[in-house]
Amino acid sequence: MYSTIRISVAALCLAGALLALNGCTLDPANLNSATEDQALSTRDGIFATAVGLQRFYAVDVLPSIVTSTGVTSRELAVRRSFVNLVEIELGGAGLNNANANVLGLFTNLLRTIEISNLIINSAPRVTTIVDSTRNGILAVAYLHRAMALGNLIQNFEQAPIGTDRAERAIYGNRTAVLNLAIQSLDSALLRLNATPGTLLPNSEFRNRVLPSGTAVDLRNVINAHRARYLLYAGRFQDAIAAADLVPLNSRSDFVYDGSNAINQLWASVFNAANASATGTNFGARDSLGLPAALYEVADSLRYRFFLGTTLVRPAGVGEAGFPGSIASPTPTAPPQFFHRNVLAFYTANNVSIPIYRPAEMTLIRAEAFVGLNRPADAVAEINRVRTKVGVTYAINTGANSTPYTGAQDAASLRTEIYKQRCIELFMTGTRLEDARRLGIPGPTPGQVVPPTVRNRNFYPYPERERTNNPNTPTDPTI
Repeated sequence: MYSTIRISVAALCLAGALLALNGCTLDPANLNSATEDQALSTRDGIFATAVGLQRFYAVDVLPSIVTSTGVTSRELAVRRSFVNLVEIELGGAGLNNANANVLGLFTNLLRTIEISNLIINSAPRVTTIVDSTRNGILAVAYLHRAMALGNLIQNFEQAPIGTDRAERAIYGNRTAVLNLAIQSLDSALLRLNATPGTLLPNSEFRNRVLPSGTAVDLRNVINAHRARYLLYAGRFQDAIAAADLVPLNSRSDFVYDGSNAINQLWASVFNAANASATGTNFGARDSLGLPAALYEVADSLRYRFFLGTTLVRPAGVGEAGFPGSIASPTPTAPPQFFHRNVLAFYTANNVSIPIYRPAEMTLIRAEAFVGLNRPADAVAEINRVRTKVGVTYAINTGANSTPYTGAQDAASLRTEIYKQRCIELFMTGTRLEDARRLGIPGPTPGQVVPPTVRNRNFYPYPERERTNNPNTPTDPTI
């Protein structure tokens, strides 16, 4: 990992120099051969690395979070027969340690942590950066470290606590990793609070370091992730307090220019604009992948916000036992096993993708109220999502006009919250975590193709990690 990360830092600096709105005064030729210490010891080097970190996460990390976990959690269907994709589609014991998608997800998240840590350790030593700009840079680094930690523990039973250049990183359990993510977000807020102003520290930071400029309210992004991880950690009252700080009528985006920074989910998932030209690997399952028991036909406004009208029969990769597959070509598959083209935030190479969806804050409160044994309050929050209209939410997908009428015991409410999260948070990479946390039945060992809403509970640790790091935990059974 050591040499890989060194190369990544230099590459991030170059990417940052290309993406910074006002441009950094870095010589790309010199930068390519710069050592890591040189890249992180100057004002412009820190600026460029911070910009590059954000680009790396938006362009490389986010797609690996969304696509692989989307197949595992039945949001997405595989459209091509590459071995690594077939294994992800099969899940269960068919997904082994050598799978390239799992390796890519794991490695990209560790690189994010490593680059964030380098910025956190280096930026305070560069005295030519004014304090307000430095605080913004450190807030960005702490935020990205927290997002990487959170996504690791969403998909692996344990995760490295930081990174180690000797490839001997110690792993932490769910509680330890979530606590570290929350602490990192708290540190990000402390940095913002050290600088006057409510949006961004200053114009230099906004123009030189934040590629998306005013498209991001950094404070809202941090509080949204605090609410998410506090909920995951079972700190329900704290999660409600954090969610309350995020205005539902505002949004923050990953911004793409279609050239240096391309919306890779547009390139990866079937849509009418690019499928014939590039051959996409994934398609969105019809009904957003929801099984019949959780699918409401009357809720078509939200389904059609995300899904287009082109309906494609499944290719049969990894699903030969299902009706409608290649092995059984009669097109009688249940709706969720067909797939459609995607709309929403995936229709062009320069379309912005929300960093978080405001409705998640409402659903966080709903789930926290269930955890606090306040079912009536939980139902009120559920209904705010089910019946939302107009401009209440910055991202308004429309909704069903009918309120929730089901049972109000904890298990029933959690199932309803899972359904609402599946719709509102479609293609955000959270569904695998949601299904486990909310008690949705999962696969058991020995199933060739699990018929459940997910085909694994956790991913195995990559073979390369196990070979190099003796601290790698035992793989989960499924």
